[in-house]
Amino acid sequence: VSALLLIPAIPIMVATGRARARPVQVYEGVLAGTTDAPSHGSSPLGLMTVLALVSFLRVIGEGTPRAFLNVYLDAGLGLPTGQIGALVAAGRLLSAPAGLMMPLLAVRWGNRRTVVLGAFGVSLSLLPLALIPHWIGAGVGFLALTALAAIARSAFIVYGMEVVAPRWRSTLSAMTTMS
Repeated sequence: VSALLLIPAIPIMVATGRARARPVQVYEGVLAGTTDAPSHGSSPLGLMTVLALVSFLRVIGEGTPRAFLNVYLDAGLGLPTGQIGALVAAGRLLSAPAGLMMPLLAVRWGNRRTVVLGAFGVSLSLLPLALIPHWIGAGVGFLALTALAAIARSAFIVYGMEVVAPRWRSTLSAMTTMS
């Protein structure tokens, strides 16, 4: 069903064109539009490698609990399948409005600080999962993890696109996705 729901995206993507670079506009401390960011020499490969490594570690930090939460809740805590499904669904529902808060936080703190604080929050959200052997502790940790990861992930993508020149953005995107 999800593959069928993607079919309408094909003509939409075909109809899009290549974006033209726009001049930099600063709006309340946040860059708007496309700009030639510092190129960090002829190739920012070192910077992009560091960002890919950070992305790799970030995904491990948030992905491992997501992958094993249902097993932990079922086998470790004896939670019924329906409650596990409800908890996971609540986490996914919470991540949508949390991710939409990222631009507000980026305006207030900047993208870099939003990434750092989001990653710190994700790390803290793992503590209830690890230290409270009860489904409520695991649930609170998981809900916080999904919300904060949605914020940090979005801010990380924007930050990465800001620190490399436009010609390197697709390479950076590929490196972070591959990591």
